[in-house]
Parts: sequence; C-alpha cells; structure tokens
Amino acid sequence: YDFVVIPHRDESFPLLTPNNRAVFLYERADPAGLQRSWIDSVASRGSTDPAAQAVYNVSISDRSVVFVKEPCGEADIAHRFFLHVFPEDPDDLPYWRREHGYDNLDFTFLLWGERFEDKCAASVPLPEYPISGVSAGQFGEDGELWTASLPFDLGALRAAYAIATDQEPDAEAEFDLYLDEEGRTLTYVKEPCAPSDVDAPFFLHVTPERAEDLPEDRRDLSFDSEDFDFDLRGVLFDGKCVARVPLPEYPISGVRTGQFGEESGLWRVSLPFGSGALRAAYAAAASRAPDVEAEFDLYLDEEERTLTYVKEPCAPSDVVARFFLHVAPERSSDLPEDRREFGFDNKDFDFHLRGVVFDGKCVARVPLPEYRISSVRTGQWVPGEGAAWRAEMPFGG
Repeated sequence: YDFVVIPHRDESFPLLTPNNRAVFLYERADPAGLQRSWIDSVASRGSTDPAAQAVYNVSISDRSVVFVKEPCGEADIAHRFFLHVFPEDPDDLPYWRREHGYDNLDFTFLLWGERFEDKCAASVPLPEYPISGVSAGQFGEDGELWTASLPFDLGALRAAYAIATDQEPDAEAEFDLYLDEEGRTLTYVKEPCAPSDVDAPFFLHVTPERAEDLPEDRRDLSFDSEDFDFDLRGVLFDGKCVARVPLPEYPISGVRTGQFGEESGLWRVSLPFGSGALRAAYAAAASRAPDVEAEFDLYLDEEERTLTYVKEPCAPSDVVARFFLHVAPERSSDLPEDRREFGFDNKDFDFHLRGVVFDGKCVARVPLPEYRISSVRTGQWVPGEGAAWRAEMPFGG
C-alpha cells in the first residue's frame, strides 16, 4: 500500500516508514456526532438550509462538511468520495496544491462515515484557513457519479442580501451590484432568479490604483482577475440569487464584472471604487469655481493630490471616449525610467473605472503622483480623430 489509515485519538499527523511509505494517523469519526449531524440536516432540509441537494444531502456545519443519505445501502458508500476545498487566498494552500487552486480532501466512507439503521452520514473537518466554497461528490468507474457545490457561509449570504436590498445598488445590470468598501466585498443580487441564470461563470476584473500592487503576471493586463463560479460564491433561495466576493486589500480604482457566454459576455458592467466619495467630491467641487473651465470642469486639490472632473448636464455618451492625463514633474528624475524621454507621466483612464454618472452629472476623480508637479494636461481622445477637447493647468496656480 502507498499509505494506510490507522484510527487514533490524537490530532492527525503523518509518519514515514523505513521504506518511505507514508502512514497517516487520524482520529476516527464519532458515530454519536454523526447521528446528531443527520438529525440537524433532516430538520433543516428544504427550509433553512438550501445547500446542495444531490444523491447525498450536503451541508456545512461547525467547519465540517456533512454528507447525509436516507435510505442508504452498501452501494451508496462503496465508491470513494471527493471533497475539494477552495480557499479565499490560494497562498493558504499547501504548495503542491496551489497549481490546482483547491485542497484535496478525498476520502472513503470508512474513514469519516457511519451507517445506522437505513441512514448514512459522514462528517469531514475542514482546514482552518478562510474558505470560499467546497465541491463534493463520488467517483465511479467511469468518472463522477454525482457532484454538488456550495459556498462556505450561507447565513452570511442571507445577511448580505438583507443589507444590500435596504439600499440603492451601486450598479444596475443583469445582477444588481452592491459595493462594500469598508468590508472589501462586492455583492451580486438578482430577483427573481432561476438556476439557469447562474450557469455561466462570472468574471470580475479589479483595477488597482497602482499597477505595482498587481501580481507580476497580471501587470501587463493592468487588472487582477477574480473570476468565479456562482455555486462556490453564491446561493439561490426563495427565487433570489445572491453571491458575495471578497476584494483585494490594495487600493482599488474600479471593477468590471459580468458573465461569460459561449462566444462573448452575456452581460457586463463597470463601477468605480468609491462612488460615495465621488458624490462627496461633486458636492465639494460645486461649492467653488473650477480651476479650469472646459468640456469637463476641473478641480485641483493639491492637499489631497487629486484632480476632479465634473460635467453637468452629462449623458453616458459623453464619457465613452478615453481620457488622457499627462503629468509633468518639476524634476524629470521623478518620472519612471520608461517615461523620462517623454517628459511626463501617463495617467490615462477610462471613465467607468474612475467616475460615476448620476442625476444627469458625470464626476470622476483621479489621484495624482506624490512627487512635485509642474503642470497637468488632460482631455479626451477619439481614435482616428484626435483630441475631442483638451485643457492644461499649472500645478499651484
């Protein structure tokens, strides 16, 4: 055998035999605990626990995945179970599992399960690191016999729905989006919603304030990819679909999300990070004269190191063209090496990642570099036509 399993009372730990075979010592599952798990699962089935319904009823309780089947026979436990655990942070995985993106806790029923009367129950403890979801099932001779996936914290998703629907969405699309900047999460809500609405995978592209915050393999793309499958991030209950995704801790300028179709996106939407702050920026800007009047009025905040763009009235068509923003420093040595030959820093941006359209107004705010600035030049660029408009202002003046 490549390994053997020995019941043990203490914590699980591996030993290495003289012939370099691995011996794993596990604590045997508790039959009384499994019976309690089965009772709890049956009591909640179809009501408060909409977890995966498959050949086995699968649920998560007390950091364990519980498998329950009734009635249950020998054939139901003969095949090996698979249990794949998806972490919030891939770096929490053992190094040999990181290329796969999930932890493998496959098991036989003998190790974690118990049969009593005509019922089968198994309870598998989960790792201590933060978990986004699990995928489970059984292998047969020709592949998977059945599979089920579910997010880790169903109660939190219901709470997220209650909180989200008590306010206006930050973006309205096929799924309404609710951005929690303090909690660093993005919540998706669709109502009414059917299982077919969440079959397609979701994409989530996160654009940072600073490109250097991205993993090295993402810097050439300028965004981080947090794509996900709904069944590992969301739940469908009472005709509602709710998913919640954690966002990176680095400063974010905006996100773009939607669902993939077979040939193209089914839907997509973008929203800036800080839409509430943009409304506040508009209120502050509207209380004084602009520093420069142009197609978009410009408001420079030297203390906060930001440049605010305001247009009123404004329509979505006014922000389709990409904005250019060229920042000239007082000392060329402050520029990145690849920009010194041009004499300015390039902070070009798409409006949907820096701005918001609300009540007939368009407002965007862009952070400026910390080095001493001589002047800035900005406007919008139309490919094949040139600048739709441009404005220049000295910094400090």
